[in-house]
Amino acid sequence: MGGGKLNTGYTTDLQGGLHLINGTHNDTITNDTFANNTTMDIASGGNGFFYNACGGGDQPWTGTVEGPMGGSNTFSNICYHSTSGAIPGLPPSTCKS
Repeated sequence: MGGGKLNTGYTTDLQGGLHLINGTHNDTITNDTFANNTTMDIASGGNGFFYNACGGGDQPWTGTVEGPMGGSNTFSNICYHSTSGAIPGLPPSTCKS
């Protein structure tokens, strides 16, 4: 477009480690590390932006934001630093400081 750089490939508002979306439920997530990702380590739903490699930063997502997760998900022995807010059943992080 006018000689400017453009992102190529698939773009989405799911930037981060683990995103549980669109009512996913009864999942078991155990013995894993989701730390130091692009944005959220663990999130329920989309986060409303994407990383624009050409622009060098986050850009608002203009598409439909992915819906939040459903219930009855089980987490154990999970290392993370950031979340998108309250995530039902998520215990404290197991990461060592």
